[in-house]
Amino acid sequence: MFITGIPDPVTISLDDKDLGSSPAFTKNLIPGKHKLQVSKDKFTSRDLVVNIQEGSRLNATVFLSVEPLAI
Repeated sequence: MFITGIPDPVTISLDDKDLGSSPAFTKNLIPGKHKLQVSKDKFTSRDLVVNIQEGSRLNATVFLSVEPLAI
């Protein structure tokens, strides 16, 4: 799995394990559903579920939006 984020860099976690900053690469994932978390200060975090199929490769670019200002 290859993960990038916009804006770059973002912090990436997979199944609650920190993968560090983007871009991130991980291999030898067990097929099935995995929890992908992408975050950056002052941006709305994204929590996604990705389904990895045996023998497949996943490339993901996750777009984060700026957090609204509190009034």
